[in-house]
Amino acid sequence: MRVRYSQSKVQLLKNAKDIVVAPDDLLITGDTFLEIGTGKGAFITTMAERFPKVNFIGFEKNATVLGFALEKVQAKKLTNVKLVNADFFAFETLSLEEKVNGIFLNFPDPWPKQKHEKRRLLSLRALSKFHHILKLGGLVFFKTDNASLFEFAKETFAASSFNPVTIDEDYQLQTTIDAETEYEHAFRLKGVKIRRGVFIKV
Repeated sequence: MRVRYSQSKVQLLKNAKDIVVAPDDLLITGDTFLEIGTGKGAFITTMAERFPKVNFIGFEKNATVLGFALEKVQAKKLTNVKLVNADFFAFETLSLEEKVNGIFLNFPDPWPKQKHEKRRLLSLRALSKFHHILKLGGLVFFKTDNASLFEFAKETFAASSFNPVTIDEDYQLQTTIDAETEYEHAFRLKGVKIRRGVFIKV
């Protein structure tokens, strides 16, 4: 669902420089997890509440949408969350090299057409970037409702320097290292099957 542009939400981002940072200003200290495609922030704020000693960084291209996430961070008074209004793949990640413990990819755009394969968050190009920033033994957590995308992801991970940890074709949210997203909640209410894979850097 498209979100209408909101100047007030964009202004919130500009006024919260303690939380909203530029990609090049990211400073990684301690255990750190990234969410690429943070959306309105239900996932990242739930995880940050659950693990207060862990740092979470959320990337989201849509400024209006990120404004909703910022409101959740501020309402919950979370100090272990940073938000980035940028395309994760549009900047160099040298400063993050082998510093990240895990990456969450929750319901990314499947880009179903073959000609758009390189745009998928699970392309070999994307996995190469993930491999670059993850520590040895770092994890990629991936959820989708799209069966074709899930099969594509398994194939690309198999062709890269990652090994599967868990593959779940009918995931029931039975782990603490996860939280329900807005999309996921809506899908579950409709009885849509959720698929989840966890892959480790080797």
